[in-house]
Amino acid sequence: MSRMIAGKVAVVTGAGAGIGRACALRLAAEGARVVVSDIDAKSAERTVLQIRESGGEALLVTADVGARAEVFALIEQAQQWHGALDIVVNNAAAVLYAPLIDMEEGAWQRTLQVTLSSAFYGTQAALRRMVPQGGGAIVNIASGAALSGEPGLGAYSAAKAGVINLTKTAAVENARHGVRVNAVLPGATATQGLLVGVENSPFPERAWTRQIPAQRFGEPEEIANTVLFLVSPLSTYVNGAAVVVDGAVSARTAAPRFDDAQ
Repeated sequence: MSRMIAGKVAVVTGAGAGIGRACALRLAAEGARVVVSDIDAKSAERTVLQIRESGGEALLVTADVGARAEVFALIEQAQQWHGALDIVVNNAAAVLYAPLIDMEEGAWQRTLQVTLSSAFYGTQAALRRMVPQGGGAIVNIASGAALSGEPGLGAYSAAKAGVINLTKTAAVENARHGVRVNAVLPGATATQGLLVGVENSPFPERAWTRQIPAQRFGEPEEIANTVLFLVSPLSTYVNGAAVVVDGAVSARTAAPRFDDAQ
């Protein structure tokens, strides 16, 4: 797969850490010119520095993806940077934990805005440039949480389920224009946010990983590899897909589990 996206212009949102940073680094390693975007300028700068130190090309654009005008400005800057827009990875999201019975309206709205509306803004802005140029690839990062109910993640799960349907609709509407739109659904992935959550929970890490058939958390780089496949020439007939990357969690049945007995 080496260098098959060399010279392509790619945008990655939420690229300051975790899955977003891994995606930005992976695309850059394969030759893409990467627009690194995050609301946190310092974290985004670290990603840009890593790319440049490895010989890649990167541009930092700070943006709040929950604001439509800022997303459109981000895509415009990417387009102007090298005169093209080939790849957009809508990764940024907001995770606010609360049972639905207690959830404040502000938390609900912010979660949907940053997680679902941002994917809509990014997809729409990208389509308005990719359709006229005759092609492009968009990947929306959804979540395994979109496939079932998760306690405390009602808003996040609902928003990510919306991302999946948004992705499928965009693919159906624009496939004839040469634009591919796919979604990646990560399971529990060893980002800093997850690891801090595990550390602060009353349960040891083993209690978490033994619920995963693979017996471990995924790595951000494994999600990034899937994204790379979806934007590369190896996936030219993959469109409207929701690719689950979760160590077989969602493949498991609802039968009783006996992990504690093992």
